[in-house]
Amino acid sequence: MEFIKEVKIEQTLILLEQGENAIAEGFTEFGLEQPAFVQFIASENFKILKEKEYDLLIFILVVIYQSSKSDQESPILYPTIEAELIESMDEENWEVYNEEGSQNYSKALDIYFKEYPQEDLLAFVEDSLVEDEEDETITTVGREIIFITAKTLVDCMHKEG
Repeated sequence: MEFIKEVKIEQTLILLEQGENAIAEGFTEFGLEQPAFVQFIASENFKILKEKEYDLLIFILVVIYQSSKSDQESPILYPTIEAELIESMDEENWEVYNEEGSQNYSKALDIYFKEYPQEDLLAFVEDSLVEDEEDETITTVGREIIFITAKTLVDCMHKEG
């Protein structure tokens, strides 16, 4: 997987904002191309997320996937990510979080960013999860789950691409 720059992410966001059902269509495409990941986020572990948190997770995953697979020349079709890889990457990310930063979300993020090959994608995820003083939509647990899940997708795509 080549490095996805911030400008590519911003272009994807603009395209998604222009389409009336662009996010739903993007998630349908994601589901068709990556069924194991959709099954993963449909598992019992994600029932803890509030509806708005789950919607944010879907949005973030669609942006990551669309940003990564689109190219000016031709769209990139990623190999189907296997369930075993998803589980392995997710487990690895949670181990790092629990060992290094479970007491402090910001400290955990610093660890993940250190020499990360897809820093702009990870920064997008972090920015998407910033607390809004007026809107307490995202719980602490929700923020952790969404971040780890998004990083797991990026990790899987990086390994496969």
